[in-house]
Amino acid sequence: MSQDIASKESFTNLLNYTDLANKSDFYNKIMRFSPIEHLQSTPTPNQKIKRIISSTPGNRAFSFTPNSRKEIHLTKKPIKRLTKGSLLRTVSPNDRTRIKRSRENSRCYSFENDKNTYLFKTIKCKLDETGSKNYSNIDADCIFSKAKLELSNKNYLSVVEILENVKNSTKNADGIYLRAVGFINLGNYEKALKDFITVQASKKVINPSLFIYLYKCYYHLGNTNEALKALDMCIKLYPKHVTGYFMRGKFLIELKQLDDAINDLKKIKHPEASLLLSKCWKMKENYENALKYLEQYRDMSRSSGKFLLELGKLDYKFQKIDKAMECFNALMKYESKNPEVLYYTSKCKIVLCDFEEAELLLENVAHSSTEELLLTRAIYKLSDIKLQKNDFYGAFHTLQRQKLLLKSPKKELQSSFTEAMYNIARKEFETSIIIFSNLIKENIPKQVLYKCYIYRAFAHFSIKNYEAAENDYKKAKTCDELDKASEFNFIISMAMNLFISKHYEKSLEVLDSVFFSDFSNPMPLYLKMLCQIYENSNEAYEYSSALITFNSMKCKKDSDFYMFLGFFSYFDKNYEKALSAITKSINISEKSSFGAYTLRGFCNIVLKNYVDAIDDFDMALSMNMNFVCLYPYRGLCTYFSGGLSESARDFVKIFEKGDMNAILLSIYLLVVTKNLTEALRLANIVEETSEIWMLKAHCMLLREQYGECVDCLEKIDSIDVENDIGIIKNISKGVVKAYESGSIFNEKYSNWLEGIEKMYSKDYDAAIGLFDFVMKIIKTLQKELLFKSNAIIDQEMFELLYNTALCYMMKCDKTSLQRATDILADIESEMEGINCVDLCLILSIIEFDMGNTEISSMYLQKANKFNSDKCEKYKKNKEIILTPLSTGNQFSNKFSLIEHSTRKNIKFRPAIRLPRLQPPLDFNDTYEIILKMLRAENIDVRPEIPWLVKLNDRYVFTDTLIEDIESRRSEPVLKGRRRRIWKSNQIITSEETVNSSQRL
Repeated sequence: MSQDIASKESFTNLLNYTDLANKSDFYNKIMRFSPIEHLQSTPTPNQKIKRIISSTPGNRAFSFTPNSRKEIHLTKKPIKRLTKGSLLRTVSPNDRTRIKRSRENSRCYSFENDKNTYLFKTIKCKLDETGSKNYSNIDADCIFSKAKLELSNKNYLSVVEILENVKNSTKNADGIYLRAVGFINLGNYEKALKDFITVQASKKVINPSLFIYLYKCYYHLGNTNEALKALDMCIKLYPKHVTGYFMRGKFLIELKQLDDAINDLKKIKHPEASLLLSKCWKMKENYENALKYLEQYRDMSRSSGKFLLELGKLDYKFQKIDKAMECFNALMKYESKNPEVLYYTSKCKIVLCDFEEAELLLENVAHSSTEELLLTRAIYKLSDIKLQKNDFYGAFHTLQRQKLLLKSPKKELQSSFTEAMYNIARKEFETSIIIFSNLIKENIPKQVLYKCYIYRAFAHFSIKNYEAAENDYKKAKTCDELDKASEFNFIISMAMNLFISKHYEKSLEVLDSVFFSDFSNPMPLYLKMLCQIYENSNEAYEYSSALITFNSMKCKKDSDFYMFLGFFSYFDKNYEKALSAITKSINISEKSSFGAYTLRGFCNIVLKNYVDAIDDFDMALSMNMNFVCLYPYRGLCTYFSGGLSESARDFVKIFEKGDMNAILLSIYLLVVTKNLTEALRLANIVEETSEIWMLKAHCMLLREQYGECVDCLEKIDSIDVENDIGIIKNISKGVVKAYESGSIFNEKYSNWLEGIEKMYSKDYDAAIGLFDFVMKIIKTLQKELLFKSNAIIDQEMFELLYNTALCYMMKCDKTSLQRATDILADIESEMEGINCVDLCLILSIIEFDMGNTEISSMYLQKANKFNSDKCEKYKKNKEIILTPLSTGNQFSNKFSLIEHSTRKNIKFRPAIRLPRLQPPLDFNDTYEIILKMLRAENIDVRPEIPWLVKLNDRYVFTDTLIEDIESRRSEPVLKGRRRRIWKSNQIITSEETVNSSQRL
């Protein structure tokens, strides 16, 4: 076959509107043939269509002559008839003036596409008579002619409507062909393809245009194999069809079958073919051949502007940036607003690292370009610049401006990577992990793979999945050396994994690295202290090594610093300092810590700030409801601040945990707080063990149901309760008799009873010694208890002091009286504001006996404010019974009175008390809870941020940079703090008075 199939002149009209440099415009331009043009070049079986090419290039007209009728010949005689049948009309002389002779000396004539033609008027007249679009009753020839006219006017929807509603015309291959052309121009490729296949099967209309249309349909439907077959068939049947070779060559370029494309395009001597050949050799990385064909294009087309543009693109491709810029600068003088020139100039600027200028040029392209493909490419480039500048928000939102979805792997990779980084910036770490994981599965460049690994590792690190982070950093190391920030995070990940698995020594070995000396990030030191704390966790709770590390820190004092300061101060029993440090930690922290609130709650308990402690435990439990171990502390704080019924709710929650230890603790605390009804209810629904029977017995004793109490004790076999039973039986009769220590009446209470017995027998010195011994027992037992100083203990201590003062008073010597006065005066001062008439009268009596009449009178006046009747009886030396504190309650009234040694009309009663259980929670329990919470919450390990630049160990932010990744503001709104008035050292006259006086 000859290499010169078509000359430049014969090919010009076909391609004069086509930009062959842009492969994505292939079908938008090359394939956008006017339907009437294809009808010109290809006659249907029932029509003879003669092309009449006018003197103006690209202006075409046709003559339609049915076979069954006489042809219209060039003649001097007027044409009498056009058709037979319904369209018999005579062509007037005026109509003959519109007939032109063909340049190719054709013997046939054509009507131009002019609505003034007689033929058009005839068809329109016939159609208008019907008054509707129902063409079924109209002559088929008329319909066919009407469809052609609508097609020539590009009214494709009308063409489809005309031919779809005429049933008998759908059987005609000509009609189906015209309808298919209408469908394809409307973008309905499926229906067009179906019609074209029908036409092909009929074998009535076989021409090159049919195969070109088939190719176009297959291409747009994504069937590249069939599209290529259509072009192959076109060239096979029509080996001299220039368009077929040209289109197949261009399509093969798109399929990257470059050698085959070169073979096709070499057969065409046309500037556009040369341009495509240059593109092929450019894709084959052959600069010389690409330049050769580009110069051939210049010589053939004489288009210097297009040549310079393509030359600049070629130089850019082969990294000849200076030469490329020369071309683009030359073009900018004449085409300064050409979007394509601006786009490629910006690409050169990017290579030259002039990103600001590149951004301006790309924004200009994005705003001025009307070509969607170029605009979208500019958007991608602009997004990529922002991505390189770590402006992930800007990069992501720039991509949202694209109008055309590009499916190239490179663009899809950029879109996915940008979306992943955008999600990291928004702290949507799980979403970013999914995107990075999908990218890693693809065949992506090594450098991009490295970034995917380190950023996915960063996301894992941020959600505390340190094992996955460590694995990703290891994989990233196989691609490239880790940057300093990622290396920092990698080492911390390894240390955290060892810490979580309790390999504290190995974790310390990893953390003892000089690498961290270049960082101000305190995380390595914080983690090192945690390892030292847990490594030395024992019964002594001695953390000297961790404290040494803490004291060596020279970093900025952040929330974690104050958290550790509070921790060490609490373990050092410096509770005020601990409270101050923890409060600072909470105030400056951007993230709530249930561990910090718990530690501050314990400090407030020790300092008797029970209301504040309740608030702290509320906050801690609102953040982590799983820590049931905090309910006992909150419940006891609620009780000691006056909330008897509210405290029971927390103790019941402990019971609901289900295990036996929790059940026993729950019932025990209900007995401590005298929620006796609830304690018995719970005790009756669990298995009756010795411990349960003992707790039931205690409930009955506090209820003063002595018989039931004894019954419960008699059911206990594993514990010796004989002494308890003996004491309880005597108490029920109002008899005080000493026994050996038992289970309920332990050493404290048995010695207390023995002291009372000595008072009744007037052995005051022995009684004083016993009461002192009991107070020492209390101080020893309470020393390690968290609630070591509470209302129950305060009341017991005052009652023991009162008994001691009575003993001194009964001795009547001056020294003893002075001791009695000192003790009672201290008690009275602590009871300021509470009805203490009896105590003031006793002080008045003692001061009077000591000769201090003024002081005696002062106490008498104070007593008179509370109870004038009793004071009058005292003044008149009438019999009075003085029962301060709880010595006048129903239980104490069982026991005998004691007469004053010299004033027989004045009687007293010693303070006798039923055993009360104490809160069993000690400091060691709080230590364990604090360590447990530190392990559960750890510290908020803050990673180094790999995409941020540091200057003098500080991050440098751009104008549009994302918010700091460490910012995690999630502080919940603090609840309204409870404000109850309560004095923990108040003296109360009875157990019933305790609850009422402590509430407001």
